[in-house]
Amino acid sequence: MMKSVNLKSVLSVAAVLMALAIATLPLDRAQAGENPPWKLCFSPDGRCSSLILDAISSARETVRVQAYSFTARPIAEALIEARQRGVDVAVIVDKSQTSERYSVIALLNDAGIPLYVDYCCAIAHNKVMVIDGKKV
Repeated sequence: MMKSVNLKSVLSVAAVLMALAIATLPLDRAQAGENPPWKLCFSPDGRCSSLILDAISSARETVRVQAYSFTARPIAEALIEARQRGVDVAVIVDKSQTSERYSVIALLNDAGIPLYVDYCCAIAHNKVMVIDGKKV
């Protein structure tokens, strides 16, 4: 069942995500010249999908996703597999995904993953995933 999201909810989620991102930055390790525990990639040739799939497969408790365009079937399937192994998964998408030809939200909805559609703003152009409340 898809639900509408109001601006206050979106701003609250954004604030929590920002706080998590800032709180988990390993500045002391990076400044000491050690390899930081995070990875970086750029699409489309940066093989980001494999990093995302690995991160989802490592989830043990929760996966929270906010995505403007959600058309990647392998990522949707990984989220469904996470839900099947007991991970609490929820997704926020932009209103455009309700009519996007290649959107995978129907697949997620059919799997029982809670979907929230952001109808409040011009576009919800964020692409964020929080895994187990720690990985952003």
